[in-house]
Amino acid sequence: MIKRLLLGMLIMVLVLPGAAQAQAQGTWQVTLFDMSNFTLYTVTPDSITAGVSFPQMATYTDISAYDLALSPDGRFLVFSTYETGPNQTEAHGVYVADTITGACCQKLSDPNYPTLQIILPGPISPDSRQIAVSMSSPYTESGMNDTVIATFDLETSAVTATLPLTSLDSEAFPGMVAQFGAWQEGVFQDGIRLRSSCWGCEPPLDGLFQIWNPVDGSVSAPTEPYNFFWDVLPATDGVVVEMENTAYPVSGLIGGMFATANVVHYYSTRADTVGRVIYYHPTNHVIYDAWWVQDGKTVLISQGGPVRMSADGYMAEASTPGEKYLLFRDGTQVAVTSTEIGEFLTGTPDGWLSFDGPSGTLYNNVVGLDAISNPLGTLGQPVFLNSNFVLGMSAGGSYPEAVPPVPVVCPGFVPSRLVLNSVAMVTPGEANNLRVEPRLSSAEAGSIPGGEAFIVLDGPVCADQMAWWRVDYRGTVGWTSEGQGSTYWLQPFMY
Repeated sequence: MIKRLLLGMLIMVLVLPGAAQAQAQGTWQVTLFDMSNFTLYTVTPDSITAGVSFPQMATYTDISAYDLALSPDGRFLVFSTYETGPNQTEAHGVYVADTITGACCQKLSDPNYPTLQIILPGPISPDSRQIAVSMSSPYTESGMNDTVIATFDLETSAVTATLPLTSLDSEAFPGMVAQFGAWQEGVFQDGIRLRSSCWGCEPPLDGLFQIWNPVDGSVSAPTEPYNFFWDVLPATDGVVVEMENTAYPVSGLIGGMFATANVVHYYSTRADTVGRVIYYHPTNHVIYDAWWVQDGKTVLISQGGPVRMSADGYMAEASTPGEKYLLFRDGTQVAVTSTEIGEFLTGTPDGWLSFDGPSGTLYNNVVGLDAISNPLGTLGQPVFLNSNFVLGMSAGGSYPEAVPPVPVVCPGFVPSRLVLNSVAMVTPGEANNLRVEPRLSSAEAGSIPGGEAFIVLDGPVCADQMAWWRVDYRGTVGWTSEGQGSTYWLQPFMY
C-alpha cells in the first residue's frame, strides 16, 4: 500500500514508495510524534526531520500517548485526553488535527447521543477517512446498554455508522466499552475488530474478536484470535510472545497479576493454537518483552537483571539494567552489547529504533552479528505512529524448538529442582543449615527457617550424596543442601 508521511516544516503530504519497493531500496521511513513539543518527525536510517507542530495541544492536559494515531496517508492526527466532567469526574475527549490545513483541534461528538462521552478511540480505516470509537457514560453503572460503537468521518466529524454494544457476544464478559483491534487487518474478513470490555478495569487479555463491517452493518461470530501480549508480524501473521512455561527454568518472581515470563513462544499465525518455545536463557529466567526486528528475520528479547531479594525477605525482583538478546531464525542467540540504546520503539527493515530517555537520544540499531547503535539525534518524548513499510516482507523460515535443559542429578540424590538466578524456599517444617563450604563437615554460617525464601546464586555442587546450592538469605550467604535420598528440603518458590 502506498503511504504518505510528513516532511519538513511544510504542511504537505509526500507520496512515498510502496512498502516492498521502500524496503528493497532501503528507503524506510518512520513517523514519530514528540509529546514534549507536539511535533511530528520523519525518521530515516540516517536522519530525523521535524514536520508539522500542533502547539494548540498544549492546552489539553493528560494527553494519552497510548491513544495517539496517525491516518495511513499522514493527514489526520487523532489524540485522546482526560477532561473534567460532572462532579469532577474524569472522562475522555477525542480530537482530530489536520496536518494539511494545520487545523487543531476538532472534538468528536455524536449529536444523537448527547449524554455519551467518547471513552475510547479505536482504529483508523485503511483509506484514512474514518475512525472507530466507543461511546459510553462513565458516570452510570448501567453498563453495555448505554454503550454505542460509532465511526466518524475524520474530515467532517460526521457520524457515518453506529452499532450498540449489545449487538456483540459478551463471551461471559459483559462490558461498558468496546475493546478494539485493527480495521481490516490480516487474513480474516474485512471490518473493525472489537469485543465488549469493562470500564476502569483490565480488559480481556486474550480471546476472539468479532468483526463489524460498518458499510453493510454485518457482525461476525467471535472469529479472530488476539492476545494483549502478542507481537504480530504484519506480513506473515507470525506471532512471538513472552510467557511462563514451567517445563523450563523459572525465576520464582511474583509478577503481580501475571506469572513472570521465562520463555519466548512462537506461533506461525494467530490461528496456530500449538506453537512452540523458541527461546529460554539457562541462567536468566526473567523475560520482559519480545519484538520482531530486522523485517521479521530476528526477534529482540529484553530480559531483567539478576534476581534479588528485599531486605525484609518478602519481595523479590529482577535488578536493572537487564540484558538484550537477538534470536535469529536458525536458532542463533547473540547478546546485544551496544550500550545506551534505550527503550524499544519499533522494528525496521534492518533492525529497530530505540529511545534513551536520560540522554534524549534516538538510535537506529542495525542488526548484524550484533546491534550497532547509530545515534540519529535528540527528541523529548517520542511515540511511534506509523511507517512506509510492512514489517516481515522479506522474512522467511521458521525457528527450531528450544529443548528444556536436563536436570542435574547428583549421585545418591533425586534430580535437582532448583536453578541459578531464581527464588527458592525451604520446604515447610524444619530449618535448613547454611554452611561456609558445600559439605556436611563445613562450619555453619546460619540457617533458613522452614517456608522462608532465598536467592539461588551458584551450584549445584555434588558432595555427601547431596546437591548443594550457594544462596543468599536476607544478606547471609552460604551453601545449603537441597535434600537427601529421595527427600527434598528445598523447592522452587511457591506463592
